[in-house]
Amino acid sequence: VAIVKGALYSGRFTSLAIYPTGEQRPDKVVSAGPNDRVAMFMLTFPKQLLLYKKTKLIVIFADMYGPNTFTIDLLRAYQQQYPDKHFTWITGSDSDITTWKEGAELMEHWNFCIVPRPGFPIGNFKFPRHAEILNVSSLKRSSSEIVTHLHAGEKFEYLMAKDAARYIRMWNVYGQK
Repeated sequence: VAIVKGALYSGRFTSLAIYPTGEQRPDKVVSAGPNDRVAMFMLTFPKQLLLYKKTKLIVIFADMYGPNTFTIDLLRAYQQQYPDKHFTWITGSDSDITTWKEGAELMEHWNFCIVPRPGFPIGNFKFPRHAEILNVSSLKRSSSEIVTHLHAGEKFEYLMAKDAARYIRMWNVYGQK
């Protein structure tokens, strides 16, 4: 949510499309089901962002119920559908774009906005040819950190939106202790 908020308030974008993830990445150990991910997304998303009218906000849940669409495929589809538009993919400094499908193509020909993430210094990031930094001051936590706290039996509620934390507890989403 912090990245969405930062992108909206930056004034850099006329439209912002959000793709909550579908199937979990192989490097993630625990995965919530698609219905739980949709619910947690909706419970986390602050209502005031829906009232921000300067940037068109689009939320697309298409990938939630199946495999993720690769970034390169999404960008190409949008470029074909909207040839007069400029597209920028926003990702964190914890991403290694070179390992993504057609990473070399992405690195050379597509626009990126890189968000510094805690524990992943921007100085260590391999920048694409067309990249800029989007500093998001309120970005402090990751979902992986929340799940780690859950499985350790530690308090996690302070790390996230109260309604989403309540949902996780109520439905035992991650099989926590």
